[in-house]
Amino acid sequence: MLKGFCTLLRKAVVAIASGAVVHIEALGVGYKMVSKDGELSLRVGFSHGVLCAIPKDILILTPKPRRLSLFGIDPFRLTHIAAQIRAVKPPEPYKGKGIRLQGERIIQKEGKKK
Repeated sequence: MLKGFCTLLRKAVVAIASGAVVHIEALGVGYKMVSKDGELSLRVGFSHGVLCAIPKDILILTPKPRRLSLFGIDPFRLTHIAAQIRAVKPPEPYKGKGIRLQGERIIQKEGKKK
């Protein structure tokens, strides 16, 4: 129990000293992520856009329309917000379309056979 706590504490201290970053990417035709005025607008295949409120202490950068970077000093809060964004449209197992964390591997299922 103590070993896990020490690891979490070390991770928090390193993040405060150097900052934490989480990268998110959207895979799919027409998927876009746009940030403006503390809100994140997601176009991910629904008939309407989805708005996500982002706290003031987290910096959002969108270098490309399909990529998003979250910066902050609390890594646990960053991963929580990244999980909320990912929950809007998680990657589906047949085509792999959806929102995922950078480097996340999606195991694709085999489709129907004739």
